[in-house]
Amino acid sequence: MEKKTNSRSNFCSRALKGIKTLAGFCLELFFLPPVCLNIQMSSFLFENSNDSEDEPNIRIFWESDDLNSKRSMKINISGGKIDENRLKTIMDNAESDSKIEIIGTEIPPKFRHEKAFSSFKSIEYQDASWVQIEDLYNLRNAKSVKLGANNDFTNSEYNMLIEHWLSQEWDMFEKLEIVRYKWVSLRIQWVLSGVDGIVSTRGGQDVYVFLAKNRENRKNTVGIVYWKKDTFFMETMDPKDYCSLDGGEEEYNKLLELNKDD
Repeated sequence: MEKKTNSRSNFCSRALKGIKTLAGFCLELFFLPPVCLNIQMSSFLFENSNDSEDEPNIRIFWESDDLNSKRSMKINISGGKIDENRLKTIMDNAESDSKIEIIGTEIPPKFRHEKAFSSFKSIEYQDASWVQIEDLYNLRNAKSVKLGANNDFTNSEYNMLIEHWLSQEWDMFEKLEIVRYKWVSLRIQWVLSGVDGIVSTRGGQDVYVFLAKNRENRKNTVGIVYWKKDTFFMETMDPKDYCSLDGGEEEYNKLLELNKDD
């Protein structure tokens, strides 16, 4: 009984500390308490839902061993327009390796934040009108990245991104997905200009495969580019995983031969 009492007391103490942290965050973010606050043994959830079409709905969930830190955050913002300062506050408080999803929400066109691409392991910005190709250079160890169609990336900018990936010193991402307006066509000879690679087929889809130039300090050094309908895809793989694919080992050896002078 004493152990249970102590355990409950410790939990309450940690929860109170967490609530203080959360309350300060909420007041800074919303200027009023959240509509919904849910506290469990090792997690917090708060939501701020709005009836106004101009105000976004914000839902932030995080897990933590001590209820006083924001480990493993999941951020979901939907609808309306988000104020630049409010979005900065959210990103300021986001822990490394968090997930962020902004769907159907207008983001300020000049928005910039150092964490927007460098600190999240899963990213989706449906409004990508504010994103510049240089922002993607900051990606670091992201699992998945998805951008909406209202970006204005050119063929040469896609080529710049690939060139940056080739020489980067760290793993940038595992999967990048960029939706494009149908009337903006991709030209393979421009997108892959100067990139030594091979053409392969995966799942009935033509793909373009190449190797990173810097392969010493990175895990996923095989790059794969393809597009379906109105979407550009780039994936990266560990050579061991690529070699396990049907015909992958033979293709990888061809790539090594192509890049033997790098």
